[in-house]
Amino acid sequence: MFKDKEYDSKMDIIPEAEVLSDLKQLENVLQVGEGVETHCSNLKSKYSAISRWIKKTNIGIGTGSHLEVDQFGQALIPDDISQSSDTFIAYKSTANGNCLFNSVSRLLVGNDSISCHLRLLTALELSMNTEFYAEHPRLHVSYDSGFFKATMFTICLSTLGIGIWDISKNRTKAIQAEARVASKTKEWAGVASKTKELMALASVIARPIFSVYPNVPLVFRKLLHGTIQPRVAEHIQAQESTVYIMWSRDGNFDATSGRWYEPNHFIPLLKSEQVNKETKESKKTQGVKITDFFQGQGSKRKSSELPGLEFPERKRQTDYTAKKNTRMLRSETAERWKSNDLATYEANVWLTYDEEFIERKVTSVIDHANSEIHKIALNLFRRKCGKPATPINKEKNQPTLNFKLDPQQQEEMKRKFDISYFVVKEELPLTKYEKIIELEKRHGVLHGSSYSNRTAATNFISYQSDQLKSQLSKDIANAKFFSVIFDGTTDCAVVEQEAVFAIYFDPDPDLDDASANDGQEPKVKVQMGFLSVENLTSSTAEGVVGHSDVGMPPPSPIGLGGDGCNTNRGEKGGVIALLKKEFPWFVFVWCVAHRLELALKDGLNGTYFKEVDECLLRLYYLYEKSPKKMRGLEELYNSYRQCLEFVEGSLKPKRASGTRWILHKVRALKLLVDKFGIYMQHVESLSCDNSVKQKDQAKLRGYLRKWKTGK
Repeated sequence: MFKDKEYDSKMDIIPEAEVLSDLKQLENVLQVGEGVETHCSNLKSKYSAISRWIKKTNIGIGTGSHLEVDQFGQALIPDDISQSSDTFIAYKSTANGNCLFNSVSRLLVGNDSISCHLRLLTALELSMNTEFYAEHPRLHVSYDSGFFKATMFTICLSTLGIGIWDISKNRTKAIQAEARVASKTKEWAGVASKTKELMALASVIARPIFSVYPNVPLVFRKLLHGTIQPRVAEHIQAQESTVYIMWSRDGNFDATSGRWYEPNHFIPLLKSEQVNKETKESKKTQGVKITDFFQGQGSKRKSSELPGLEFPERKRQTDYTAKKNTRMLRSETAERWKSNDLATYEANVWLTYDEEFIERKVTSVIDHANSEIHKIALNLFRRKCGKPATPINKEKNQPTLNFKLDPQQQEEMKRKFDISYFVVKEELPLTKYEKIIELEKRHGVLHGSSYSNRTAATNFISYQSDQLKSQLSKDIANAKFFSVIFDGTTDCAVVEQEAVFAIYFDPDPDLDDASANDGQEPKVKVQMGFLSVENLTSSTAEGVVGHSDVGMPPPSPIGLGGDGCNTNRGEKGGVIALLKKEFPWFVFVWCVAHRLELALKDGLNGTYFKEVDECLLRLYYLYEKSPKKMRGLEELYNSYRQCLEFVEGSLKPKRASGTRWILHKVRALKLLVDKFGIYMQHVESLSCDNSVKQKDQAKLRGYLRKWKTGK
C-alpha cells in the first residue's frame, strides 16, 4: 500500500474497501443525526494509528520523482504564494472527485492509496469539532475584504449546508451538513464545500495548508488564497512543513479574455529545492500566463528593466550568419531606441524586455510598433502620464478592438442583473439565482453560458449595492436637511451591529405635479433610504456615534430617531448628548412603536396578563426545541381539520415574549385562542406518554393545571 515511503510495519493497515464502507456508514449516521458522537468516537479510535502516522510523515521528500508535472497548473501558479524567492512545481492529481485528498496523499506517499483515509479523517474532524469550524479564524479575513463574517460563513457552505443554514440559522448544524458532504467519496460538491474540507484537512495532517488560488480578480480571493492553520499545531516544526494545494481546472477550460476563472480540481505544489541557473532565468522570462486572460488589466510579466542589465553570453553557430542575412534585434539597438526615439515617453520607466525578445527580427519589432494595437497601448500610457494622445490612422488590414457588448449580450446581462437584484430583495439564498436562470432557460429565455453561477450573483449584488449607496449619498448631499434613524441588532455571529437609515427631502421634486401646473410650487416628497449596517467595536454611546457618522457637513443633519434605551437617551453620556456637542440643534425622536410597546408592558405589569405571556412562552419553547412534538401536534391538527374550521392558518406557536411589538403579541394571542383546544389535548397526551421523561411529564401536568384553570 505505502510502497513509496517507509512506514511503521507494526501499524495495522486498513484496506480501502473497509474505509469506503466506514465512509458510507458515517454518511448514514450523519444523515439520521442520532448516535453521531458515539459513532465518530469509535471511528477515531479505529483510525488512530494511521492518524498518528500521517501527522509525523514528512511532506514531499522523494515524491517529486514519482509524480508527473502538470504543465497547465504550472501556468496558473500565482506570484504571491511566498515572500521569498521560492519556486514551485505543479504536479498532476487524479481527477475523480477525490482530487483534494489525492493531492495530499501524493505528497505523503507518492500515490493515491490513502486518499480515502484522509477523507474519512476529515469528515470526522468536521463532525467532532463543529464549533471550531463554525468560527474558524480564516473567516476573519472577511473584515479585510469588506464583507460581514456571516456572509463569509455562508460562502464556505455547500448546497446542502446552505439549505440547513436557511432553515435553522444554526452554524453547528450547517457544519454537520458539511461533514456529511465530506463523507461522500468521489464527489465534487463545489468550491464552497472544499473550503471547509481544506480547513479540516489541515488539522488532520497537523500542518498548515497554503490554499493557492490563481491570481484572478475575485472578491473572495482573500478567503481562498492564504495559509490555513490546523486546529492543534503540536507537530509543526518549521515553515517547510507547510503543504501547498492549488485550485486548478480539469477539462472544459474557457480561455476567452474576460471570462471568470472557475476551479473544479486540486493539484499539489512542491518547492523546487535545486533549480539550476538556466531554469531560474527561464522562469524570469516566462510568457503570458493563462490567468492573464481573467485579469481586468494587462498581464504582469516577470521582466528585467534595461538599465544595467547583463545578459549571458550566447553561443552562436558559425554558419548562422552566413545562411541568413536578416538583421536581428540586439540589446544595443533597444538601448539606442530607448535613449533617442522613446525618451519623450519616459522609456526608462516602462520599456522592458526579456531575453527571449532579444535576437528576434527587427522587422517584426517595427511591424508591431506600427500596428494599431501598439499605438492604442501607447496612447493609454500617454494619458496615464498626463500627455496628449497621438492620432491613430487606422489601416484597412488592422483589426479593430471592440470592447462593447453586442445588443444580445447586453440584454442577457440586464436579465441577470435583474434576477440577482430580485434574489437579494426577496431575501432568498444565492443558490436560487442559478435555479431561476435554469428555469428561464427551460422557458426559452436566452441567458448565455457565462455569469450564471453564485459567484457572478455575488459580484452583481456588490455592484448594485455600491451604485445604490452612491446615488443615495448624492441625494443626501444635495438635500438641505436630513435626519438619521438607527437601531442596534446582533447578527448570527453575535457581532454588535447598527443599522443606519436617512430621511430627507427629495432634491429633485416632480415638476409635472398637478400643483406645479397651477402655478404653485411642486410638492416636496420625503424619502427614506438605507445607508449601511456598521459593525460596532463597542455597543456604548461612543461606539455608536463613531460608526454611525454619515460624514455630512453641518447644518445638514437636524434630527435623530431611535429607541429610548439609556445608551441613546442618556443626558450626559448618551448618543444624543454626544451629538449635541457637535450639533446643538439636534432633535431626538423616541421611536413611537417602541415607546408604545413599553407603555403597554408597564400598564400590564402586575396583572393576570403576565400569566398569559408565560403561557405563550412555554408553548413556544415546547414545540420549538422538539421536532418530534411538533410532528405529533400536526397529526392531531390534521385529524380535526376535516370537521372543525380554524381561523388562523398557522399551527406552530409564535414567540411574543421580551421586548416585542404589540402586533406580535396580538398575532400570538389570536393563534392561541384559535387552537387552544388542540394545544391542551396534545399537551395532556404528552403528560401521560411513557416515552417522555417523568420530570418532563410532571412539568407538563403543572402547565395543564395552570392553563385549564385560567381566567
